[in-house]
Amino acid sequence: DQSFLTVSEATKLVSEIHYVLSTAVKCLNDGEEQLPEQWLFHRRWRGGGSKGTNSKDFNGKTISFVKSGGRSSAIVPSLQKKVARKVVAADDSET
Repeated sequence: DQSFLTVSEATKLVSEIHYVLSTAVKCLNDGEEQLPEQWLFHRRWRGGGSKGTNSKDFNGKTISFVKSGGRSSAIVPSLQKKVARKVVAADDSET
């Protein structure tokens, strides 16, 4: 089941979101017009963002496009992998 995060995954996600937001705000405050070149959105719609496109990220990894609920998302499958999960009772917690 991919519908939850462990405490360590959630903590890492919060840290990464903070990095992205603080970097974006700093770029705007410094008057920089371009956000970091390695950020995915610079490449996500190259080729139209549709099936069969061959877009690559900053490091040359393939970008795939998926639709969910009528919205398109760009993902890098080699970096975004499903993780095997075991069902944990609601009162169990990660230590």
